[in-house]
Amino acid sequence: MTSHHTLIPENDRLRAYAEAMVPCFERTQESAARLAGLLVEAEIVGNNCRFDNESLHLGLKARDQAVCLLASVDASKADAHFHHHASLALERLCQAWAALEDRRQGLIAALDPLPMLQAAWREMQAASRTLPGFDTVDFSNSCCAMHHQIAVSPH
Repeated sequence: MTSHHTLIPENDRLRAYAEAMVPCFERTQESAARLAGLLVEAEIVGNNCRFDNESLHLGLKARDQAVCLLASVDASKADAHFHHHASLALERLCQAWAALEDRRQGLIAALDPLPMLQAAWREMQAASRTLPGFDTVDFSNSCCAMHHQIAVSPH
């Protein structure tokens, strides 16, 4: 007697993977947004400020949820390109949070979390271009982007 394994069609596997990754991607974005807000707050009031504890807590919670969700996803069902960028985004985001904590602790060798946060955001944008339904906000045309354009344009 021959056993027949039911093969799941590729598009169904990809759909299952994408559905599993939506909460992870959303938590990653939420955590990145919270971190960005804290960095803006630190810039305005100084790096030695006492952060909004609720925002800090929610950002770390979203980060931890994203890490757990990523670990629980069946990567064998993954779109490898998307998974690569989503994994790197979360890795860079974790590094940015660690750098922020080092700064908060007053470590002299603390790295600037902003470049790592920017790298995480670039990876999220790259991931968003590989699968539908994973949208990010493009800040390149935002008000702050216009300030940069004005600052570098000749008068």
